[in-house]
Order: sequence, then C-alpha cells, then structure tokens
Amino acid sequence: MVMSFLALIIFTIWIFYRLMKGVYVIFDVNAGSVYFYSFLLIALVISTVVFYYEMSNSVIEYLQITLKLFNLI
Repeated sequence: MVMSFLALIIFTIWIFYRLMKGVYVIFDVNAGSVYFYSFLLIALVISTVVFYYEMSNSVIEYLQITLKLFNLI
C-alpha cells in the first residue's frame, strides 16, 4: 500500500518536471524562472488550501492531535 502511494508521488513529480521542461523549451525562456514560478505557484496553492482548512476546521491542531495519538511526535 505504501509502495503504491510512493510510486504515485514519484510519478506525479516526474510528470510535473516534464511539464515544466516542456514549458521552457516550447516558449524558449530561462529554465530557472520557470522552475521558480512553478514552485512559487505550488507553494501558494498549498498555503491557500491549508489556510482555508485552518480557518474553517483547525486542521493543523487536528493533525497534531492525530500524530500524538499514533506516537509519531
């Protein structure tokens, strides 16, 4: 089960990498700027989702409680 999730994560990262490479090759722009703005966009989307769920459901507190219950932290 864990190996299948790991394979999906690796596959998703590989697809995203190929997409970014295609963007800077097709549009003939600097690779560094494409990687920078792509990671900036991903960080913005993730932080927006976490902020929304934190404000509506206190998701970070629930995650901390869950991790303590399973003795992971």
